[in-house]
Amino acid sequence: MTDEDAVTVDNPDLLKLASQLKNGRGFIILGGICVSKVVTLFSSDGLFMNPGKQQKILDGVSLVPKLLHEYGIEGFGRIIHTDDYTAGLVSLIQNSGLGAFTPNSLLSCWPSEMALKRTPAGTKARSNLLSMIQVCEVFEKLVIIEKGKSWP
Repeated sequence: MTDEDAVTVDNPDLLKLASQLKNGRGFIILGGICVSKVVTLFSSDGLFMNPGKQQKILDGVSLVPKLLHEYGIEGFGRIIHTDDYTAGLVSLIQNSGLGAFTPNSLLSCWPSEMALKRTPAGTKARSNLLSMIQVCEVFEKLVIIEKGKSWP
């Protein structure tokens, strides 16, 4: 397994946009939330207890600086592993930054067409979008949502 298998970038254009918005000032924290789909993180087959899966976490951590460099982004990266998306988002927003130097905004992409469908996955995608907006409101973060090419 290569470390490229550990992290996938669903929307590389979002990283390009982040680099352009920064325009040489301030810093960017590239954050990712990995939600465990089947088992809990601490079960025998979970990410934190299974040696093979632990290595995947370490590979993902080592890939983040490479992604930042590849897209010309000066900043830091963090991947949050959690059983719940909203808990991961709250953790990422609360713990990002250094002292008084905390991010003032969150850049995200609009959900895919899947969010329009009346399926459990569509409901979850819409719920995650609303959770993101609510969390950013509570922590007084500006939200920038890139619409992208795929949204109707």
